[in-house]
Amino acid sequence: MKCYTWKSGKLEEGIVIEEDNRGKALLLGEKGRGRWQERVGLDRFKPANVESGRAFEASVNKVSLPARNGKKEKTFHVLARPHSGFVADSVLVRINTNTGSVRGARGRWDLLEGNAVVVTQGHGAFGDAGRVGSWHDGLIEMGPEDVIQVRPTISEQPHILWMDGDNLRTATKKEYETIKATQKAEIGEKKLLTEGVCRCFSFARGSISGGIETKNAVSGIAVTLGESGRGRNLTEVPLIGVESSGTKINQAAVAQIGDGLVGLVKDEFESWEYIVKVSTKAVYTSGASGSISVYKGSPKIVAEGHGGHGGTCQERWPETLVVMQYGDVLKVSLEGGYKTKVYALFVDEDQELCVMEWLYWKLQDAQEDPDYYIETEKMTPVSEVPSEWFGKFVTLKSVRDERHLTYGDRAYMEEGDSGILVEAGPGKRVILETELNGEFSKCQTSADWVEIKS
Repeated sequence: MKCYTWKSGKLEEGIVIEEDNRGKALLLGEKGRGRWQERVGLDRFKPANVESGRAFEASVNKVSLPARNGKKEKTFHVLARPHSGFVADSVLVRINTNTGSVRGARGRWDLLEGNAVVVTQGHGAFGDAGRVGSWHDGLIEMGPEDVIQVRPTISEQPHILWMDGDNLRTATKKEYETIKATQKAEIGEKKLLTEGVCRCFSFARGSISGGIETKNAVSGIAVTLGESGRGRNLTEVPLIGVESSGTKINQAAVAQIGDGLVGLVKDEFESWEYIVKVSTKAVYTSGASGSISVYKGSPKIVAEGHGGHGGTCQERWPETLVVMQYGDVLKVSLEGGYKTKVYALFVDEDQELCVMEWLYWKLQDAQEDPDYYIETEKMTPVSEVPSEWFGKFVTLKSVRDERHLTYGDRAYMEEGDSGILVEAGPGKRVILETELNGEFSKCQTSADWVEIKS
């Protein structure tokens, strides 16, 4: 049988053979209090071949020594050289679940499908007495129908081991589910989420570009969102029956291929919708994560992932795959805080995908749809003030550009005068009645917004 080693989410060919005072052997687990080391030696007569400290092919023999001289029967396993010309449909895999010390951790595995056999195992632990945490280290024989779930001591999610033809494969549970869902979708098990084939675009660092980049992922050619690692979330959206143009996909439909899983597929109809990959990755700034939120309309966020910075990913940059049509608006804040801008990503009345700096778009939109802002934010452009606001206490606000030599201009909202609203318009002209030292006076000023205090 072919031999493999699984550790820290990676699969390597061969099993490491070490040498102790009794000769060469596979050592599972560790010695010490609250620990157990299991030794799997080499067969005395037909030992497994060892190359560069590894056994790449081996069979397992069970050896039983009869009871004698008052000692009990002893049973153990050894690694032997496979029979010449024999081709096994099973493999031997060593699974070591120790990926780091964490209080209360319990590295282990579970059989999800099939009849995999745990040949033998040892275990290690954390802490002097082995009570802080524990991890299993075993030798397992797996066949074509076997699926094993591995839960290491440190991991964001479980990993899966399974046979794909003659090869052993591994992936995170999320990646494995995507692979299986993709295989089902290829034979017709899918549900369209768009009205047909849509044009594809990408939004990153404040600009829109045609097409969405594709990569060679675990599930095949796919659009990826986010990244893998601690505190991070990598999501794959596989291409099913559609071809990318070079390293980009320019048009596709979106289909649900599983529980919470989507893929990009073909369809005979065309749609006015857009498929957009939205990324907030920009400039790292401590304490300044990116964000993507729906502001107006009903855009369909069909897949999400995120990357980040630091060991625990305290600052994040989300990425989403979203389906948009006329009337949909996303508010996109790039990571970086004061170093970057906030944008409105929207589909206009000409069915074009557009982007504007957030505060300028908001002012433009409020002039076309003042009732929305009056109702939701108690604000309106100066030229759209309703008559019932006159004689009420209001605060003026204006959009300004903050100048920065390194990071460029960035719009911000500046709060201005407050008082009783007397006149508003034309244009940005406003007259307020204000009080100073018990005396009331009228003053004329200018502003972009009028906010009423409830």
